[in-house]
This record gives sequence, C-alpha cells and structure tokens, in this order.
Amino acid sequence: MKEYLEDTSMGNYLKSERVNEKHILSINLENPEYNFITYMDLYKYVDDKITDNEKYYIFLDEVQNIEGFEKAVDGLYIKKNVDLYITGSNAFLLSSELAILLSGRYIEIKMFPLSYSEYLSYYKKENSEKMYLNYTNRSSFPYALKIEEQSDIDKYIDAIYNTIIVRDVLARKKYQIWVC
Repeated sequence: MKEYLEDTSMGNYLKSERVNEKHILSINLENPEYNFITYMDLYKYVDDKITDNEKYYIFLDEVQNIEGFEKAVDGLYIKKNVDLYITGSNAFLLSSELAILLSGRYIEIKMFPLSYSEYLSYYKKENSEKMYLNYTNRSSFPYALKIEEQSDIDKYIDAIYNTIIVRDVLARKKYQIWVC
C-alpha cells in the first residue's frame, strides 16, 4: 500500500511540480541493495545524496529494521532542505514506542484500504452489483488494483496477512511459530 503512495501519488505529484528526480530518494530497507549495518551508515548514505540547498524528498521504508534508526531520522529531520517520510508495516511502527522515539517530530498518516467510493472513482465506474462484488472479492488495497489475475491478488493479500500478523505481531509479542 505504501509503495503505491510513494511510487504513484506522491511520485506523480512531485514530478508534476517539476521536482528534480535527484531530489527524490526512496530507500526500502528490506531491499538487500541497501546493506546498512548501523543508523550512521543510513544517515551518511542519505546525507551524501544531498548535494545542494534545494528541497529533498526522502522516503525511508521499513526504517525500523536499522537499530537506532531514530538517530538517523532525527539527523535528517533537522536539515532545513529535507522533507522526510518514514513508512513501515512492522508492529513496531504501529506502537506507542514510535511516538516516544520521535516525540513532537512526526505526523502520523494512517493508510487504509480504499473505500468503495474511492474504488469506483479509480475505475471511473458507477455503483453496480458487479462493481461491489469486484470490490469485495478482488481487494481494496491500492496496489491490488494494478494486479490482473485473481490468483496473484490472493497471493498479495496472503503476503500482507503473513507480514502483519505472522511476522510483525507475533515477533513483537515474541511468540514463536513451529512448523511441522
């Protein structure tokens, strides 16, 4: 869902505003391409990309994967020419601990699946039984709108469930799942 925001809505908006693409930096910390060991590695990488005084739009996804990430976030936040967005699906980012770590320095934007009205608007369709069945059967997650095959949508939804429930929440509560 957040990829949809970063890659389409926000990306399109910034491009329409003629923001130089070098001033838009999106880092998914689950991507092995970004092998940051410490928060300082992350901070230095981003800081090295900031080469002038123009505004930079920085998107850090799954930032909680870096121990002490809040220090890198704080360091970037105080830069006058940085507009910083952090996203994540991990239960850590859903907890009150994030509010403590970044107190007074963030605004939470909750991402929800599309409402039925938004779904209709996306497809430029009127309310109908067929559209309602599509909405309930195919998913209302924005990224799923790009997926053609129902089997691929099912895999996507299953991945969301496994990420949030199985990996994040159970890991957060230190439960272990034993597979036989």
